[in-house]
Amino acid sequence: MEDLKESEKVVLESSVILICTVFEAFILDVLKKFYKMNLRKLIEMDEKKGKKTVSYREILDFKTLEELHSYIIQEVINDYTWSGIIGFFHKKLNINFEDSGVRISKINEIRETKNILVHKKGRIDERFLKQVKGCKYRVGDKI
Repeated sequence: MEDLKESEKVVLESSVILICTVFEAFILDVLKKFYKMNLRKLIEMDEKKGKKTVSYREILDFKTLEELHSYIIQEVINDYTWSGIIGFFHKKLNINFEDSGVRISKINEIRETKNILVHKKGRIDERFLKQVKGCKYRVGDKI
């Protein structure tokens, strides 16, 4: 009976990791598509991102202009934090996750839970407590 409970826990933890990873990939794909459709405008709107440079050597490494654009988009997206991505959806795309009935705090809690499972073997750390307000865990607790 104990083996069954342990295997159920492993399945649940794996499910959280998989679902969260797929959701994050989807959000990043949407962000990439949006940048691809509006690259010049978005770069011009963001003074910091608009000032980044690519060397001649780097440019010559790309076979097509599309490859260069993809590189620029990836570099821009790499600068985003999760809260920055959510803010981008809200400000630039006028998508408010709260309006859909999904609380950002719940999405954040699920992401942080996934990170704890993947990177900390299920043990709560200080970062988790800072990111997930009002949780019942303490540092060192196992999820």
